[in-house]
Amino acid sequence: LRSLSASHWDEEQFIISLDHEHYTNHDDEYLNKPLPYFGLLATIFGNIVATGPYAKRSNEPLGTERDDNTVNNEAANEDTGTIGSGNRPVKRAKVVEDGVDCLVGAFERGTQTLATAIKEATMASNVLPDGLFESVDNLPGFELEHKSMYYAHLVANPDIARAFINLPFNYKLLWISNFFSEKC
Repeated sequence: LRSLSASHWDEEQFIISLDHEHYTNHDDEYLNKPLPYFGLLATIFGNIVATGPYAKRSNEPLGTERDDNTVNNEAANEDTGTIGSGNRPVKRAKVVEDGVDCLVGAFERGTQTLATAIKEATMASNVLPDGLFESVDNLPGFELEHKSMYYAHLVANPDIARAFINLPFNYKLLWISNFFSEKC
């Protein structure tokens, strides 16, 4: 209606105004009444919305394309009011499957990334720190069997082993002493 030659558009109130004689030919539901969301919709859609024979109807599935022949035939049928006759079958719209393929690809990449992250996390938690054996073996005041038992405990608990290797010397002695006081 904004492009109608006899219409007046008020930019401040977003109102379309027409003379009374033009009301009978168009929807007067929207005339001389403010359109409250017009400014927002104009910002969102601008002039990129398809109109006329290129616009999709509400009952047409998204993700399909129509041939130019189909658009021209529909426009001709609307003008004449007749349904085209002929021996050729009606052309069906082509379904665009690229969107589906992209979505499947995104899911595959996401699951691969997640699987890789899980594998790395489990591998990282099982890796023992370098120098763990030397760190336990160099602790003074403990018998070989005590050092061996504590080393086996650290190997069975890699998280504790990683914490143990970074402790200062006195704390290492305290940890191993506490371990044996709890065991005995």
